[in-house]
Amino acid sequence: MRWRPPRSSPRGRRRGAGLRLGEATAVRAGDVDLLRRRVVVNRQVQRGPGGTVALRAPKHGSERTIVVPDRLLTLIAGHVERHLPAGGPERWLFPTPTGTPPHQNTVGHQWRKATSAAGLTGLRLHDLRHFFTSGLIASAATWSPCSGPSGTPRRPRR
Repeated sequence: MRWRPPRSSPRGRRRGAGLRLGEATAVRAGDVDLLRRRVVVNRQVQRGPGGTVALRAPKHGSERTIVVPDRLLTLIAGHVERHLPAGGPERWLFPTPTGTPPHQNTVGHQWRKATSAAGLTGLRLHDLRHFFTSGLIASAATWSPCSGPSGTPRRPRR
């Protein structure tokens, strides 16, 4: 079965956050503000030497604060409650058993296992980012409101 994006309603388009893989894996508990429905994106995980991870600023200087849909906030809150009951704001939202953020190869491996188990082919993790941004563009009809949440540089005016 080949995966195809569903025709979504405007409500369904805003269910994700549109983060790059490295940005999502670099979120700390303190970056999430559940009351204000916001997530601060100010770092990303990249491959380091010898299979390690390195923390860097987001691509294209795209540090930003994004508004997060209620459904995603509920998922994040449940994840923190179940998997991160103790610790301060510096703890990683998705830590490895050693306490570091996951390497992108680890996340990619888990993604391929999950899509294979679901019988899906041709769905890359990055496709979800494109789907999110396409939904923003479809609902906003202009590029500027879409570039902020996804961290994509604004197109120059002509």
